[in-house]
Amino acid sequence: MIVGASIAGCAAAIMYAQQGLRIALLDARSDIRAHKVLCTHHLQPCGAPILQRLGATEKLLALEWWKPFRHSGPLGE
Repeated sequence: MIVGASIAGCAAAIMYAQQGLRIALLDARSDIRAHKVLCTHHLQPCGAPILQRLGATEKLLALEWWKPFRHSGPLGE
């Protein structure tokens, strides 16, 4: 069971599920449109291996509006 369906909770749930585990992901808000009032949307270079493991790197790079900072690490190479 993972409590908190924000970025870290969802990433953990996906990685556990990829290992074949059954996961219950719980959050205080059930509305998918609910979001944190204060949240950062910055990806640190050290997060690149996690994004690759989640299968998100190619999807992020394919977005027209998302452009990685070219000097920040593996995603920007």
